[in-house]
Amino acid sequence: MTSFMDQETGDRIAKAIHRLAALRATSSGFIVTLPVQYPSGALTTVEVVENGGTCFLSDLGQGRFEAEMQGADSFFDKIARNVSEDFGVSFDGASVFTLKLSLDRLEAGLTCVANASAQAAQLAVTKCDETKANTKDDRIFDRVISIFGPKNVARNRTMSGLHANWEAANVVQLDEHFAVFEHMTSHANSISSKFLKFTDIKGSSPSISLNAMVEDIQKLDVKAQIIGDVANLINLNANDEDIIRFASVA
Repeated sequence: MTSFMDQETGDRIAKAIHRLAALRATSSGFIVTLPVQYPSGALTTVEVVENGGTCFLSDLGQGRFEAEMQGADSFFDKIARNVSEDFGVSFDGASVFTLKLSLDRLEAGLTCVANASAQAAQLAVTKCDETKANTKDDRIFDRVISIFGPKNVARNRTMSGLHANWEAANVVQLDEHFAVFEHMTSHANSISSKFLKFTDIKGSSPSISLNAMVEDIQKLDVKAQIIGDVANLINLNANDEDIIRFASVA
């Protein structure tokens, strides 16, 4: 019985692995789909073109396309060059690739091209989000200063969490009470990093008011709404009275 179950489980695992990767022939070579995800959730694809016992591998510009789709193309080139160098492959301004790879190193080549492409896209999107957040945080800083006064607002302040110290933006101090107002986008990276920071700070200081300011609460999906477990969600265009009210709500 155990042997049969082990064989059945093994067959299911084999089928799952087969579904995670795919191969299709083209007029010039082959396209390999690998279980390495881009920021959008799409799987990486690598073109393989064989020539005289060696092969050329390329992501066909998919990494750049992913960055462009997220509005992060202006950050992609520099990041892609650095990441490609780390993985031992090349970047020509359009594609992540490797030349004259021996066939006995094909597995390593596929892994490196796929991971370099996906990581470059992810880092470009993250950098783009950080830049946007900083711009929005500058606007939020001006806003909370106009409400609470410059003496009561710090652009940045180190806040102690339960496990680590965090750099918080737009920190309002009212007597012994603190309130933090930070921008958050709908991107998964922004949500997860904000949730991690706010959860740790809240664990150390339950009375602090943590506020995630977004473009439109109604447009946040269910996963983004999870930030509401540890912070107040506020629209960027909230009126002064709402911001004052949230500043006092832990």
